[in-house]
Amino acid sequence: MNMKLRLPLWAVIPRNAASKHGSGAYDSRGQALAFSSTDKLITFMESRAAGQWKVTLVGDCDELVILVADLHCDGATGLCIDPSPGGSGGMDVPLASLLQQGTSRMTG
Repeated sequence: MNMKLRLPLWAVIPRNAASKHGSGAYDSRGQALAFSSTDKLITFMESRAAGQWKVTLVGDCDELVILVADLHCDGATGLCIDPSPGGSGGMDVPLASLLQQGTSRMTG
């Protein structure tokens, strides 16, 4: 990933079947969703008829590394940042790139 990810991000993970927007707990590409602003997050959440979601604020590189670990354990392949309310579009970021950025900020 050439672009530096700007924090904070709000990661959104479905917690029940009514919330799921693709295959499994993540989108059809195996990615969790994240939003760069509360406006984009709220627009996405309001587009859903129902559901239960876990929203995690990622404000620094320590929290980014923890998010990557949690997503990896849950089987996600990456994050889709700022998808449309329908779940398409957005910027795809693999977990490895997120981890590299999180740990480079911690050591650099």
